[in-house]
Amino acid sequence: RTGRKVIVPGSIEAGGAGFAVELKAVGCKQRDVMAHSQAQAAGKVEVLAALDDAVRRLRPQLGESLGSVEKAAAPETTGSLEALQAYGRGRRALHARGEEEAMPFFQRAVELDPGFALPYVSLAVIYRDLGRQAQAQEAAQRAFDRRDALDARERLVVAAVYHETMGDLEKAVQAYDLWQRTYPRNS
Repeated sequence: RTGRKVIVPGSIEAGGAGFAVELKAVGCKQRDVMAHSQAQAAGKVEVLAALDDAVRRLRPQLGESLGSVEKAAAPETTGSLEALQAYGRGRRALHARGEEEAMPFFQRAVELDPGFALPYVSLAVIYRDLGRQAQAQEAAQRAFDRRDALDARERLVVAAVYHETMGDLEKAVQAYDLWQRTYPRNS
């Protein structure tokens, strides 16, 4: 229905020697496995790096050039699986139950990894919407200071929210416009 050609379900399983990460690229029409990749992690801390390794090995199997894979590789946004899980729970809570329900998850994510920029962006928007401008500006500044650890799309999100929160609407509009033109399918 969305026009996608491939989906990539994955699994992370704990075992005696740590964690096994597995990805399978499945064709949307025939539902056949088009590519497969696995990686091992010695412990929880290494799971995200193992996932990144599995993704880097899967993409060339789907026809992407090695140069493209390396160019698109983003720095690690967080090394904490728990912080990433808290952030994910916050995103789900935000969409299902609203900002006030999501806020504790984003706060927990930055407690677990103070260098993780994305929860700060979410907190900046929530605080701004709740009229807590000083907290919004602090969270936006923290996200902005950590933006180098993000991919290009996420850096645009951070810039747009930062400039809007800080009151520089001209720069915010420029960032939102570039985000929309560059990533038109991103909500």
